[in-house]
Amino acid sequence: MLSQTEDATLGHMALMLALEAKSLDGTYNDASIQLAIWLAAGLEKMRELASLPIIDDEIQDDRLMPFVGLTVVGHQWELHIAVKSANVNVNIYGPVSIGDTRTYYGVFQILHVLAKINKWGRRAYYPWLINKVLQPLHSY
Repeated sequence: MLSQTEDATLGHMALMLALEAKSLDGTYNDASIQLAIWLAAGLEKMRELASLPIIDDEIQDDRLMPFVGLTVVGHQWELHIAVKSANVNVNIYGPVSIGDTRTYYGVFQILHVLAKINKWGRRAYYPWLINKVLQPLHSY
């Protein structure tokens, strides 16, 4: 399994972004708590996978790439970045408002940030995943 979910399809996909959505009557606190759990689980899964090929059972968690999270409550979109430190703490930075779906301008802001996340995923996250996690696992 490449991701933290036990879903038959998603469990075999490498995820770099998590999204927690709530309706207008939902709260940001509920969304952020659920997102934090998901982000921490994703980082732990990557740490677990990255440590498998290491014989001496030591892994430097600073080798892990950050995990991106989004909360959507009603119309408001917020960005969160999770990192796992060497002392196994998960630090989540955010929220940072990236736009809302009330206006065209807000929608274009969201699309712009999503495009930047996609670019980062293609240029940094997935090459790291292949070189530091998947290739070593393949030869394990």
